Amino acid sequence: MRALGRALRVDLHRSVCSRPFFVTVALLFTWLVANCGQHLTSQTSRRVLSAAEMLNYTLTGTLSLVELVLAIAAVAYAWSYCHDRSSGFFLQAVERVGLPAYGAARAIAVAVSAFLAAVAALAAFLLLLAALRLPEPDLHDLRDGIAYLDLVARGKPMLYFTVRIVIIGLACSFAAEFGLMVTAFFPNAYVAILSPILLYYLQEILGKLIHMEIRWYLVRVIFGQTYDDEIQSFYWAVGYLTVATILCGWAFCRRMRKEQVS
Repeated sequence: MRALGRALRVDLHRSVCSRPFFVTVALLFTWLVANCGQHLTSQTSRRVLSAAEMLNYTLTGTLSLVELVLAIAAVAYAWSYCHDRSSGFFLQAVERVGLPAYGAARAIAVAVSAFLAAVAALAAFLLLLAALRLPEPDLHDLRDGIAYLDLVARGKPMLYFTVRIVIIGLACSFAAEFGLMVTAFFPNAYVAILSPILLYYLQEILGKLIHMEIRWYLVRVIFGQTYDDEIQSFYWAVGYLTVATILCGWAFCRRMRKEQVS
């Protein structure tokens, strides 16, 4: 455990206090702002949207290119295993803390850094919306089944924003962890960043072929609502993304150990 603690402190510092981490925050924030522009005015009634509605349409709009979020999340630290192998840091780290501690610490750091990058970007975006002094939401328009917005209609706007931030953060953790896992098989930084997009499209194609239930679609879990009840939908999203992230981390560690043994 001491070796894991040492390795994790080093990895968290390397991931969060790095240029790629701040680049990830900037890219996610830019993505949010770019999507926000097209929704400053409602397309139906031409009314100015509230902050909650603005965030919702920013995340789910037809021009949002939601798959880009998955790739951007991987920029933070998913490529780090490739870098360690090519720079020689991998051998030094394994000699110092051992292979199991190195793998576990790297998997945790990748997930945590992506989560923090998403939270930072969303927090900055919400501060921007607050500075715009948008009007209060129209409660009548909020009661139409749009993802999680019914929480705002019931007088719980902070819960709505918290739910959105947690789910997007966990989604970024999963995307980054998936990219890390893939690099254990194909050690290339570009593969780490692009593989989450490939996963997105493969699931979309496979889902249509096998008529997959909507609650299993990644994009629906992240940006939509899988159950009529908001809390049930939130719990499903948290469980889905957390389990998927853990499985990817486990697969990364297993593949890395197998490669070293062989």
